[in-house]
Amino acid sequence: MKRIFIFLGLISLLLLSFFLSVDVGNKPSYEKYIVQRKNIAYLKNFNGYIESDRNIEISSPVAGVLQVVNYQKNDNVGKGEVLFEIDDSQEKNLLSELRLNEKKTVDLIRKLREEHADALELLAIGGISEIDVREILFSLEQAQLDLQILHSQIERTEANIEKYKITSAFSGVMATVNVSQSELVRSGQVLGSMADTSRKKIKTHIDEFDGGSIQEGLSVRIISMKNNQLEYRGKVSSIATFFESSQGLKKLEVTIVPIDSLDNLKIGQNVRLEVLIAQADNVPVIERKYLFSKEQKHYVKKLLDGEVLTIPVQIGIQNALEVEIIHGLKVADTVVVDSAYRAQD
Repeated sequence: MKRIFIFLGLISLLLLSFFLSVDVGNKPSYEKYIVQRKNIAYLKNFNGYIESDRNIEISSPVAGVLQVVNYQKNDNVGKGEVLFEIDDSQEKNLLSELRLNEKKTVDLIRKLREEHADALELLAIGGISEIDVREILFSLEQAQLDLQILHSQIERTEANIEKYKITSAFSGVMATVNVSQSELVRSGQVLGSMADTSRKKIKTHIDEFDGGSIQEGLSVRIISMKNNQLEYRGKVSSIATFFESSQGLKKLEVTIVPIDSLDNLKIGQNVRLEVLIAQADNVPVIERKYLFSKEQKHYVKKLLDGEVLTIPVQIGIQNALEVEIIHGLKVADTVVVDSAYRAQD
């Protein structure tokens, strides 16, 4: 009889253990998060490229045959270096002719001065008339005037010859070259353009729906794609329509001006851009997975005295990982999410 009671007792203990284990197993397993004060930022990421803030067209000041093209597209150019040379043989021939005339006129003036001096001596003894002396003096003055005109023509021709060598006004990179050697060019024709490497900006082209939250003045983090250790600060300076399709879809061109010097980034180099859309410091924050939405309202499951309550909340800045809580939770509150729940955006 005693053995029967012992057996029944063991059976009862086993059944009790089973029911207890089933009851415990049915309890939901929660992940918990304690509301904290943190800094939160909402960033948008784009790819961009470095561009010169100053591109200058290079025009020919004279007409003629292009003899030399010293640089091609993307070549580095120093200040004062010769970019293009146009055939200046006609101007040089003219300069040679002017200098020959100059020499002849100088010799003539020397000769007329001697004649004038002799004429004055003859006039004193009555060997020549005053009219003859005045004629010699007139010829001398005319020769001196001719010499002045020649000097002016020589200076002008020498200045013109300098125009046949087109030099760079600053250090930079050849952005475009529109002509080739032996080509006949017109006066005023654009031969190419140069990009000023000391003045840089960043451009990116984005779809209109991506750029809706981007405004002028927003801070931008500029990161080199070749070396992510190179980071710079900038800001959005302008937003303009770059392209519009026949369906009305727009592409925006966003220009970013650097705050830091971009000395280590080259014209044409690609960069990654992080545009700071919004930021808040020292505010209540939870992870996104603890937030869920229903009928355009936001809720959390708050743990209070062992019970899980569904609480409506008002949210602020949010990013891929975290959400700012404006109203409904306070710092040190605990929110939960169970294994059967998945947060919704």
